Amino acid sequence: MKIIIVGMGKVGCAIARQLVGEAHNITVVDTGSAALERIGGTLDVMTLTGNGASIRVLVDAGVRDADLVIAVTDSDETNLVCCLIAKKLGARHTVARVRNPEYYADAKLLHREIGLDVVINPDLAAAQEISRILAFPAAFRVEPFARGRVDMIGFPIIDGDEIAGVPLCELTRERRAEVLICAAERSGTFLIPRGDFAPQVGDNIYMVGTEVELQKMLRSIGRKWQRIRTVSVIGGSRIAEYLAAELKKAGVEMHLVEQNGEKCEKLAAKLPQVMIIRGDGADSELLQEENVFASDALVSLTGRDEENLLIAFSAQRSGVGKVLLAGKREGSGE
Repeated sequence: MKIIIVGMGKVGCAIARQLVGEAHNITVVDTGSAALERIGGTLDVMTLTGNGASIRVLVDAGVRDADLVIAVTDSDETNLVCCLIAKKLGARHTVARVRNPEYYADAKLLHREIGLDVVINPDLAAAQEISRILAFPAAFRVEPFARGRVDMIGFPIIDGDEIAGVPLCELTRERRAEVLICAAERSGTFLIPRGDFAPQVGDNIYMVGTEVELQKMLRSIGRKWQRIRTVSVIGGSRIAEYLAAELKKAGVEMHLVEQNGEKCEKLAAKLPQVMIIRGDGADSELLQEENVFASDALVSLTGRDEENLLIAFSAQRSGVGKVLLAGKREGSGE
């Protein structure tokens, strides 16, 4: 396939590496020559300096006979204009990264009116992933399958779990829940368990099922189910906005700490169901005073890795049951 990628940030570079490995014909476009020199020196791609929303630049990139145009700059508007022009000039398929919640809400309209084939939203995907993890406090990993209809969770076997030492064939006969134990990790080695496999303390077990059935299974093996009812979020990022909507659907109360006063006002207008606290998320005294550490879970989304780590350590020392943090995202604007 002939593919044009507009925007050579972290997302664009990652896509280029993946597609080059699949032997596609790739042309990359970016306004920065340094980014193009870096990617051109490591990958077998054609490079073109210019604005991806320019007709001339897209024509020079070969858009008229392109099978796919992927626009992943840090500007939603540039991505949308790029895909609109590309479609008009003959590109078969277009994909745009759209992070603004207002634009993303119009995804169906964008598909119908300008022919945009796919809208990708990393911030929404991150928020949905966080929400899934919070739905299973005992799990260290949650992966969706079948478009979110079922999940695969990974959890460690600990002292007191009723399935420790019990062969899977016996668990199947008991039919505690409609789940499939599909994999296990023991001493760093992954196994596909058979009926005679007996989980041991220290194993990591992976099982697949619906959210209800997975929760039922965890309760049946002796895990005290503690539903997360309150979540504190540090940092008023776009991920936090999307996460607020996801948690509202799950009936979870959210508190948000943000240092920027103007952003606090905007978030308060957008998220009336969320308690907004203005302050420095790295200030442990403030977090203690505002009872942030009294929440069932804490998510740090400041966009600064070091700060996220410090906040996570403070939360764990203060007894927060579930602590999540996000790494720095390119082009976040925060």
